[in-house]
Amino acid sequence: MKDKIEEIAEAIDISLPNSYSPTRVDSTTEISAQDYNGIRSAIINFPGAGTGPKVAAKDMVIGASMFVGTNSLKDAINKAIDKWNNS
Repeated sequence: MKDKIEEIAEAIDISLPNSYSPTRVDSTTEISAQDYNGIRSAIINFPGAGTGPKVAAKDMVIGASMFVGTNSLKDAINKAIDKWNNS
């Protein structure tokens, strides 16, 4: 079963990095730097997404600011959507 990122990538005909492997999480799940970096890589490959937030170091705490706010994953997704909608 494809996740939403895979569906969008297929729709706009781009390839996701080989490292992309979605992980299901909930509010009690800790996200590893490796998982976060995989998500980040998949998102910033979308046209218009920009550079996104910094790459997480191995033992880095993954904070909310990396997901929401300026230069976050959400910001990168919104930029990619804007690019798609305006192309």
